Amino acid sequence: MGRYLSTFILLIFLTTKLHPVTRTISNPQTQMVSSRTTSLGVTNPVISGDISAMYANPASLGDIESMPLSATNKTILNDFKYQLLNVGIPVDLRIPLRNDKTMLQRIMFGISYGDVGLSGIPETELDANDVPRQIGSYNSGYRVLGLGAGTAFYDSFGFDTLAVGGTMKFTQFYTLGTQASTYSIDAGGIGTRYVDYGAIDKLSVGVSIQNIIAPSLRDNETGNEGLLPFEFYGGARADMFDETLSLYAHNGFDGMSIGTEYLLQNNIFLRGSTDTTRFNLGTGILFDKVASGFGKRDYSIRFDYNYTQNRAPFDGDPNHAFSISILGENRPRAPRILEPTEEFIVSQEQLVTLSGVGPKNTTMQIFNNHALSRSVVSDKYGKWRVKNFPLKEGRNLIYLRSYTLDKDTSLQSYPIVIYSDTKAPDIDVEIYPEDDMLVVQLFSDENIRELDGSILSSVLQFKRLKKDPELVGEALNRKEATVLHDEPTQWYAEIPLPPEVKGPKTPKELLSMQLMAKDEAGNISDSREIPFFASIEFPQDKYVHYKESLRFIGNASEMVQSVMINDNAVYIDPENRFAIPIDLEPGKNKVRIDVKTLNDSTLAYSLRILRLKTFPDLNERVRGRREIEFLATLGVLTGDDDDNFYPYKPVTRQYVAKLMVLASGGESDSLPEVSGDLFSDVSQTHPFAAYIQAAVEAGLIFAFPDGTFKPDQPLTLSETVFLLSNAGIINFQEVEDGETNYITRNELAEFLAYSPEYEFKIENLINWEKGY
Repeated sequence: MGRYLSTFILLIFLTTKLHPVTRTISNPQTQMVSSRTTSLGVTNPVISGDISAMYANPASLGDIESMPLSATNKTILNDFKYQLLNVGIPVDLRIPLRNDKTMLQRIMFGISYGDVGLSGIPETELDANDVPRQIGSYNSGYRVLGLGAGTAFYDSFGFDTLAVGGTMKFTQFYTLGTQASTYSIDAGGIGTRYVDYGAIDKLSVGVSIQNIIAPSLRDNETGNEGLLPFEFYGGARADMFDETLSLYAHNGFDGMSIGTEYLLQNNIFLRGSTDTTRFNLGTGILFDKVASGFGKRDYSIRFDYNYTQNRAPFDGDPNHAFSISILGENRPRAPRILEPTEEFIVSQEQLVTLSGVGPKNTTMQIFNNHALSRSVVSDKYGKWRVKNFPLKEGRNLIYLRSYTLDKDTSLQSYPIVIYSDTKAPDIDVEIYPEDDMLVVQLFSDENIRELDGSILSSVLQFKRLKKDPELVGEALNRKEATVLHDEPTQWYAEIPLPPEVKGPKTPKELLSMQLMAKDEAGNISDSREIPFFASIEFPQDKYVHYKESLRFIGNASEMVQSVMINDNAVYIDPENRFAIPIDLEPGKNKVRIDVKTLNDSTLAYSLRILRLKTFPDLNERVRGRREIEFLATLGVLTGDDDDNFYPYKPVTRQYVAKLMVLASGGESDSLPEVSGDLFSDVSQTHPFAAYIQAAVEAGLIFAFPDGTFKPDQPLTLSETVFLLSNAGIINFQEVEDGETNYITRNELAEFLAYSPEYEFKIENLINWEKGY
């Protein structure tokens, strides 16, 4: 009883106008607990899951799931009136962990208001004879407002469950119209370990530290100050016989206090405790499925009563306490997934082990993507475990509900997302030129952990492009996961434009990029070569061709929109190949290849083709074959109407007439028609009639006096040189030959090819670097 008397004396002390002093006062919050807590020793720090024990130990908030409400009325010595009101609000918050990770944790916030008052305190004054006389009475007491928070961790520091909590308090003293107030902080923890030893089910230890920080209470009128005491309470609890009996021990007001709580029936509790100076006896009655009208849910309500009998000299003044508590919805507790420990996992596995805690001996329904997948029953400690839980390819949203026939189903547990990924990432690639850079963009159907790429000898340094903020915000607002594994990602790299891309030479083979990607699950894409732009497989640059058209064969990649060759659109088949014939002019041809890329840029390439004119009767054994082809390409030499050259035929007057006309700039298609017979031996239908007519009219060659032309008359080299030099085709030069040593066509070709006039032209013809 000394504690109650000290409170009374303190009230007088704070209102007495003596010399100001500072004293440590009794802790006014000590008795601000519910009937149940009073029955178990008042300062018991091992009571868990009860919001009305918040002032005894704020860690009692950590094991509460639903929104509780409690009200208590307590009378001590028929004069001290304690009023207590507690309400709790559960909130799911993310708490930071190491490695930039967070964990979704349920925090129970509790608000507690306690008031203790003493009424009818005599107010006195001294009369003229210094004799005190009563002039009235007044009330005095304390108000304590606390805001607490608690949460529970599992498998931490050797405990199966570790509840921790803290309270910020505002304490106010009031009397005679004056007030004094201060702030203080409490903290505590309750650890529980399942032991399964004999009749003992589990053991718990609790610690409560009160008024860790507490400035003094100061009465401005009297100048007196009161300090809230720093107090430490420690205790232990043993739950036995399937948790129907609990034994408590802790340090109380006057030494060690022991207590017990026994579940007599499903809804009746018997409680008691003693520290040898007082005896506490109490009972509790639990009512399940009390309709509240809120959300059409049933709630559990408990009524508690405590009777305290003090040791002499106060044995005739018992104390009484009454409490009513709304314990929350009448449904099983929501289970919790403890393994895996992360909320979002990307894995190659198709089976996973799940484990956690929940109500004891209760069916746990496991849902995957909102469909019931499997059930498991928790053991007598509430632990459950499932091995080889099957995962679906892709996203698996897994959560649990506990289920009983009498209480229906619980709220769902915090979900986890396991992304089962057994496939390598699917990557789309875009490669295009931009200014003087070669740009590479990658689009993946999932997050990529590693990305290696190279083009020729250049290593690509990929950068991930920023995500759409709206998309990220939507992902973070989803409770299923904080990361979207299947969200497409985009990567970017660039290197200086390689010379092979710049041109003008067309690549013989498609250039390619080497790429390897690894996703978050560890799946590695096959090392692949990604071709880009286009190549000409045939022909190659500096190619010599003999026909009027040449078929170009090449390959195009998916990095091009179209290919044009000499302004001719190329059809690209489904296998990205193409082939197209291109007409060639005799001599040098510069064939343009325009490649239009994905960004509408055009890469301009070219191939140098030399088309030589040849004849069917020329082969490698023919002397002067190359000279014949060069001069025929230059338009100097021609064959007969049957397209053969006849290299060993003698050079005749008609052949030289044709040569001179063509060498002088004449063209076969522009010669005037022959209107009649030219000479007695040259009819209108003669194959060389048009050339002979043009040569005679130009004065390049003459007929004979007898009116003949003698077209088939063979010529010697000197005669041929004479005619060609008179026509200004070549410069005259002395040559020696016999009167009957007629020159053949191939010999004429060799002679002309090495003449100064044509040697230079031939050199230009076969020079690949100029003349286009």
